[in-house]
Amino acid sequence: MTIFCGSILMFPDLAFGKEYVVGDEKGWRTGVDYAAWAAGKEFFVGDKLVFIYTTPNHDVYKVGNPNFETCTVPEGTTPMITGADVLTLTSPGKKWYMCGQDGHCSAGQKLAITVQSQGPVPSPIPGAPDNSSASGLSSYCVTVVLLHVVVILLVAMRPFT
Repeated sequence: MTIFCGSILMFPDLAFGKEYVVGDEKGWRTGVDYAAWAAGKEFFVGDKLVFIYTTPNHDVYKVGNPNFETCTVPEGTTPMITGADVLTLTSPGKKWYMCGQDGHCSAGQKLAITVQSQGPVPSPIPGAPDNSSASGLSSYCVTVVLLHVVVILLVAMRPFT
């Protein structure tokens, strides 16, 4: 069980999804080729897209393909406007996003991705428990991790003599 808990700590993307900052260090703005940014990336249900941008200069709309192609904001759609929007991918299929500011989408500030239903399945860990013991496993993992954190903190806080 310790091996299983350790693997979750070492490979959190497998357990909790991956986080993608759209545009990487360039963020969400005009002048970035988002098709090139998305090329070669695999997006799965549970992954997160993070849109980083300056407000009120930009925003993010989730749209359908027709609106994406024509760069039109659908009537009644509410944009994301925080400047650090985190969007969890909750369903498989094609997804389209665009900036609704005048001229930004037509200047390339738009993103189309395909979300797959599940991530790659990791190979089994030798000695890992079967599914029948998984119910108590998560509480065991939490306990092991918390105990390790407490020990590390106690060692770090003890006075040196």
